[in-house]
Order: sequence, then C-alpha cells, then structure tokens
Amino acid sequence: MYPSYQPMPKSRILPQPDRDEIQSLYGRNQSSGTTPTTRSTTRRCYTRTRSSVTIPSGKIHIRCRLFLDAAFNHPDGTFHTFNTGVLWRYLPDENRWENQPTFEKIYPNLPNKLKAGVYDSRKNEIIFFTDKYVYRYAVNDRNR
Repeated sequence: MYPSYQPMPKSRILPQPDRDEIQSLYGRNQSSGTTPTTRSTTRRCYTRTRSSVTIPSGKIHIRCRLFLDAAFNHPDGTFHTFNTGVLWRYLPDENRWENQPTFEKIYPNLPNKLKAGVYDSRKNEIIFFTDKYVYRYAVNDRNR
C-alpha cells in the first residue's frame, strides 16, 4: 500500500457485482455523520508472575554457560564446542559428551579464545576465527 491513497483510473475500479458481494460480506459504508464512542472506564486487573532463577553456588559447569567460543558439526558426526581452552565433543551414537582437558591434541597451536569455527566440506578443513587471525586445520584420521 502507498502511504496515501492515490486516484485510480476508472479501468482499475472493481466491477459493481464484486463491490456488491464485498459489501454483503462486510456491510455497506454507513457514513451518516459522527457517532459518539463510549469507552469502558473499568480496567482489567493484571497479575504478573515472575519466576526467579537461582544459580547454585560455586563455579558453573562450562557446558552450562550461556556463550561458547565456537561450535560446529565435525565431519566424523560429532558436535564440537569450544570454551576457554576446553574442547567438548558430543558423541551422538553414545548420547553423551566427551571432554578433553585441552584441544592441543586435536588442534595444535590454537588459541584459547575463539570467535567462531566452521567445517568447509569443499576443502575438507576446519577453520577457526579469532579477533585477528584465521586458523585452518585439514581433516584427517588424526583429528577424528
């Protein structure tokens, strides 16, 4: 729709049978002057319920944190998540998470703080992004 109505040529006006059918569905235009509008003065009472979230004392488990450094599907069928130097792999066949103390074994020289990770199936490599650098790792039997 246009911000304001524009005049239409007569060739684009709906035929009278169509206008009659629409008016039978929605009623005819009854513009016979102004009519007063009455408004209810009673307001509904709303009750808002808020649930409080309690965080257990102590350190929150790394898999329960809200943000991860990187996460992607590995070509071997596992799901990799990274956070502050720890690699978590989800093993869907076993329906469990496997953790490695660091990801140095699988991805050597990778910094602890990542921005993103992705698997490039065309080149069969995993690409990690940091603030300044890009790290590429070829996928082979060693890192599966």
